[in-house]
Amino acid sequence: MSKKVYCEKFPFEGLQYGINTGLISEEFNHFLSELLCSICNSLVWNPVLCKSCEKPFCSKCIESWVKTNNGKCPNQCTYESKEISRTLKNILNKIVIICMFSINGCDQKVAYEYYEDHLKKCDFCPWKCLGLGCDYVNSKENAFIHSQNCSKIVEVCNHCKKHFKIVEFLQHFENCDMATENCMFCDTDVPRRLHNEHTREVCTNAIVKKYEELIRQLKLEQGKYHK
Repeated sequence: MSKKVYCEKFPFEGLQYGINTGLISEEFNHFLSELLCSICNSLVWNPVLCKSCEKPFCSKCIESWVKTNNGKCPNQCTYESKEISRTLKNILNKIVIICMFSINGCDQKVAYEYYEDHLKKCDFCPWKCLGLGCDYVNSKENAFIHSQNCSKIVEVCNHCKKHFKIVEFLQHFENCDMATENCMFCDTDVPRRLHNEHTREVCTNAIVKKYEELIRQLKLEQGKYHK
């Protein structure tokens, strides 16, 4: 029986706020002073400008900020959004960023404009164990290994309908008495625990007939040989 997957990819809904400056390749550090959101102190993501002071902010950051600060930006301007310039876009798109899932083993460095797309597809994004009440989160490989032995995952045997922890289920599946085996004499699926009884009591006539047919065929072949 192939191993069932008891973990799933952790939902990634896209970046909401700025990118940690520790993930920026060092050669781009000299750009950062003008590209930091002063609210989250990170590299701006989906940036907009304040029309008055022309400082960049993450769109989500400034949206939350003005709601709780009487419509003012952090520089005390009456906030009105303005689209960033093409020059600023070009500078941002040249910045290379280390994948945030590098802690799980990803070694990719991705340009700003492709960063979110990479994160959505990255094989090293977090996966979570599906065990009831289990909070294990790790890379896909580690989550799979963990989930195969997680004490909080329960399976139901399709044959006997009993519940088993996954660590017990795989062994039970191979030995369940209620699992069926095909009778070679009558071509009937019989519960494993009744297979010997079935063969001995139910299929006795079928066995005898099968044996008699084999003897008959053997005699016919011998008769042809002696002619």
